[in-house]
Parts: sequence; structure tokens; C-alpha cells
Amino acid sequence: MKIYDKLLNHYQVFFNKKIKSLRRKRNILLYCASDTMVWHILNYYDQVKEDPGYNFYLYYGDAKTDCETSARMSYEITKDTHIKPITNKKKLVLVPLDLIVTADLDYEPLRYKKDIVPILYVNHGFHIVSIDKERNLYAYGERALDEKGRCKFSCILEANLRIANAMNNIEPFKGLVRHVGAKDGDLIEREIDNYTMYRKKLGIKAEETLVCVFGTWRKESLFQYLGREFLEAMGRMTGKGYKFVLSIHPREYAKYDEDVEPMGPVLEEYAQKYGFIVRHPSDSFIPYLIASDMVISDYTSLYENAILAGKKLCFSYFPQYSVGELSIADSMRNEIKVLRREDIKDLEKQLKEIQDADYSAVLEKYKKEIYPGMGVYKSRVNEITRELVGLK
Repeated sequence: MKIYDKLLNHYQVFFNKKIKSLRRKRNILLYCASDTMVWHILNYYDQVKEDPGYNFYLYYGDAKTDCETSARMSYEITKDTHIKPITNKKKLVLVPLDLIVTADLDYEPLRYKKDIVPILYVNHGFHIVSIDKERNLYAYGERALDEKGRCKFSCILEANLRIANAMNNIEPFKGLVRHVGAKDGDLIEREIDNYTMYRKKLGIKAEETLVCVFGTWRKESLFQYLGREFLEAMGRMTGKGYKFVLSIHPREYAKYDEDVEPMGPVLEEYAQKYGFIVRHPSDSFIPYLIASDMVISDYTSLYENAILAGKKLCFSYFPQYSVGELSIADSMRNEIKVLRREDIKDLEKQLKEIQDADYSAVLEKYKKEIYPGMGVYKSRVNEITRELVGLK
């Protein structure tokens, strides 16, 4: 640890202890590393904002973010909220913090440790992906550990009950993982009956089958794997009883690998050609998901939202190492249809098979793992927050 960091840590400990004893409200810092984390940070804020015992602050940006961008985004995100933006990192030391909330594994720009201030990891999606090819879940790999091999967080919110139970028995995460259920669970549950309303808004005829196609990013993702041939096949079916909604990860709108062509612009091109509906990353997925009759997806977290909505579901093929051993995707891929490149030539036949299949028991089984019931997510997030800030 650098001398500066050591001095800063000593100062933070002293400052926090002295000031905390003089005040009643708890100060919560919402750390938002990038655009991708905004929704997740505000979702956490929405769960706890009604508690009068909290002051909220927000700091935006990672180590590469310039001061101007950090300030602009901080003000944009906190607009119409009771969150105070902190646009200068140096001013953070003047706020005695009781809790830091982050949706990303990296919060190093803050230079805080959980020994000084409790740090809550609220994640930015379901824990599905493995990026080390050893089948470890993304959120429980090396990036979740500090230089001593300890978990960097005081607490990890976990949507999946199976994962929470497993990780709570494994060092260094033992006792730190709390099952809260899916963030979108209540929202989807309330919207399920609005199928007809959303179809009308999207201009979908009663006799048309609406297929949502959800893709993440990287070489193994749906649109990268199935490619332009898949888009052409859907194009041939459009107007013949089928309509398609295409949704892709924001990373696919810009170059991220020398050997990979970003598919975001390609989707836009084919949408113009065939009349596909494109759901952009900033758009709510709710209208499209609820209005759909089936979902084709890779291991994007949107497939678990499809489970919550009770939608007929098909996976695109992806290598087993792309997902963690404990993920729903890993086990569910053996219980539902998996679409491969060679299936594209008979795409209409494949979709008819999905439409006729009964996956209700499979969907219900996995829904129980990620949705504990109406209001439970909010209640548990509030309970955990109060524990971490010393109010319970």
C-alpha cells in the first residue's frame, strides 16, 4: 500500500469515528462506475430512499473517467432525486460515510476498505457469467478479493437462492452472501397480465407470434454465434405470422476486440431491411418481454427475466465455460431447446417446436430460486442496509 493510501486510511478511520458520534443520520455513498451501473445503483436507492434516517451521496466514474464527465454524469443521475452528487473525489474525505454501495466489483478509485466503511455489492445483473474459463461465477472470482485474498465486500446481495447457499459455505465468502431475489421480480409480476396492452402499443396483431431475441456481448454471444444468417432467416419469416424484437448488449455497439465485428450496427442495418423492432440498451425491456410469445436468448441476464415472466424460452448455443457451474443457465440448457447454427435453415420449424413445448414445470422450478415473493426484495434490501449502517 502506498504511503498516501496509508495516511488516507488513518485519516478516514479517525474522521469517521469522531464525526459519527456527533450525528444521527447515516451517510450512504452510491458509487457508480459507468453508464452500465446507473440503473442498478438507482434501483438500490429506490428500495431504501423512503427511510428518513439516510443521507445519500453519489460519485460517478472509474479510474479512467475524466473530471468533466464525472461531474456531468453525477448531476444527470441525481436529477429529480434526493441524492447529493460529489464531483470531486478529494471531497469524499469530508463526508463521514456509514456505507458504500457499488454495483461493480471494482471500486478502487474510492480508496476505501471495508475495515473502514462497510461496502455493499448489489451486483449489475444475475450472477451467470464465468470469465476465467474455470466455471467460477464472475462475482465470486479474483476480482471480488482484496490483496490479502479476503472478500472485498461486507455483504453481497444475491438473486439466486442456490448460489447464495453454496457461496455461504465457501471461504472467503462464508456468511457474506444474502439472498434477496431478483431486482425486477415485483415489476415483472405486476406486468404479466398486461400482455394485450403492450402488444397493442407495439402494433402487434393478435394472430402474430412475437419473438424476443436477447443477446449479450463477446464471441460466444447469440448474435455473434448465429450471425447474419440468423438475421436473414428471421427476415424471411417477418410478415408471415412472425414479428421479431432484437436486443443486444451496449458493448456490441463499439469495437471491443480486433477479431470481432460489433453486431449492434448490424442489427440496426437488418432492422431497416426487414422491419425488426430493435430494443436499444437504454429502453425498458418490460414492454417487449411482456408482449412476447417466446424468447430466444444466450446467457444474458434477460433470460432470467423471461423465466420470471413465464415465457417459452430457447437458448442459443454457447460453450459451457461461458457460464458458472452454479448458474441456472448451466443446468437449464439441458432441459430446454438449444438453437445451433445448423438449425437456422429450418428456423420456422424450430420456433414451432418451442411454441408447442410445455416448459411450465421447468420455468416454475427456476422461478422459485430467484423470486421469493412480492415485496421480499425491497424488505430484505432495507433490512440488510440497516444492519450495515448500525441501525439494527
